Amino acid sequence: MSEPSPTPSPTPSLARRFRRGAIRLQLLTLLLLSATSGFLAEQLAGPADRLAAAYQDADDDRADPPGTGHPRR
Repeated sequence: MSEPSPTPSPTPSLARRFRRGAIRLQLLTLLLLSATSGFLAEQLAGPADRLAAAYQDADDDRADPPGTGHPRR
């Protein structure tokens, strides 16, 4: 006759609990990084747009000097 299989313990092993904790910590870290990057993107959108517009204006001024009537290349 074969021996009965051991019944699983009602509490998870220490290794399993450690793995679950590590996975939860990784998910929490990813969530916080995602939220932080979204927040930073919102905060920096205005200054980034203004900086891009300033560079575009400077490039437009360089491409078409006053009084020439044609772009400089």
